[in-house]
Amino acid sequence: MKKFLVLTFLILLIIIQKGESHIHDIAGDIVSAKCDCGFETTMKLGAGKANFQTTCNFPFHCKDCYSLSVLNTLSDKQSCKKCFSEELISYDNDSLRAGKSSNPVFGWNINDKSFKLTDDLYICPQCREFKLKFTSIGNFD
Repeated sequence: MKKFLVLTFLILLIIIQKGESHIHDIAGDIVSAKCDCGFETTMKLGAGKANFQTTCNFPFHCKDCYSLSVLNTLSDKQSCKKCFSEELISYDNDSLRAGKSSNPVFGWNINDKSFKLTDDLYICPQCREFKLKFTSIGNFD
């Protein structure tokens, strides 16, 4: 356990010394999703320091009921929280967004996987139009 703590401290020290601006990536992000139609939700994405090795929460779009579910991408099986369908598309899939912006709103890398939301417009689970906007509003731990 001591070795793990020392290693973690050294990694953080290296990040700080290199002047990285992504220190918030070790904590989760609070992201709002809003659409002109009135749909609005707030999500905790990524993970906190206590569960970052087993959790990576990210929004998914259900192909069956069109709802948005925040699910742990590290789970073996994901299903829609509303209808329990397993027919899901991650919101970082290009088919769910209009545009090709590279301006990040949220990003998370774990186990050779990368999850990203940009400032593009995404498909809304309520009106089903490309008017859903993700905005980072803070961090959690």
